[in-house]
Amino acid sequence: MNPEGMDGNRRRVLHILAGLESGVLGGVAMLVWLMATSPLHQQPWWAFPNLMASGIFGEAVFRLGFGAASCSGIALLLFMAGLLGSIFALVVPESVSSFRFVLLAFVTGLAWYYATASLTVNRWAPLAPLYTPKPLLYGAHLIYGCSLALERRHFRNILSRFRAAAGPEPVEGPPASI
Repeated sequence: MNPEGMDGNRRRVLHILAGLESGVLGGVAMLVWLMATSPLHQQPWWAFPNLMASGIFGEAVFRLGFGAASCSGIALLLFMAGLLGSIFALVVPESVSSFRFVLLAFVTGLAWYYATASLTVNRWAPLAPLYTPKPLLYGAHLIYGCSLALERRHFRNILSRFRAAAGPEPVEGPPASI
């Protein structure tokens, strides 16, 4: 047990949950950003989620409005964002300084852009990079990095809720005399 009364495995699980929360919130923020900026490029607001689902629906995403393709694209993005957030929280140690933690969060966001642009997008969403301007994707991934930087705050909130649910800790000492 560590000084705070929680073993390492429980702390790791709480970090994974905090990373999942940060990642999914970052994915939602990315979606809001990309959906809000779609009309600036004469695209409907559901264009990016549809493009994310182009690996499933193919070229039909251009003819489809908001519907199954959009929901599939949103689900794919939120799944990837949550998974990356969990991995980030698991890999980055608690001993890293706050500045380095924030820097690693931004680097992770941009690394996700480059990894998805070169590895996975060709398979799961081949049309997304062709129809979404790169500056908007950079911005979306920096927003995601901001969300990852909040993982420690989410961890502290989860930890406090966990402790509150566990109840007060027993006080050790001599038994009270009557």
